[in-house]
Amino acid sequence: MIGKLKGLIKRFMYISILVLILGSIMLYFRLFNIKLVNKNSNKENDTVIYFEKFSNKSDLCDNTEDREKLCGEFNGKEGSKYSCNNLKCCIWMGDKCMEGNKDGPLYFDESLKGKEYYHLNNKYLL
Repeated sequence: MIGKLKGLIKRFMYISILVLILGSIMLYFRLFNIKLVNKNSNKENDTVIYFEKFSNKSDLCDNTEDREKLCGEFNGKEGSKYSCNNLKCCIWMGDKCMEGNKDGPLYFDESLKGKEYYHLNNKYLL
């Protein structure tokens, strides 16, 4: 019983010394106004975000002179097929978006004959 009491007192002394050291460090920081803050965290954000109203699928095609560029913007991006199929001036053929309508691509050649394409989420065959 006395051995357990001595072990407890020894641990209490170590814990007390540790608390005393930590308290001294905190007092030192407080007295000399030392702050442990990341200096970059107070930096103001210089990014400006503009919110614009959404256009429906007909407005986007009517107001765009370069529809080929508009349709080409969807190629290689996640959700490309869905985005391409929501524009009335674009079709999804194979794995890319191109200018066209329900009758097929705007620029047709014989190598495309027999291929399937999608326009406004409907499947067609050339």
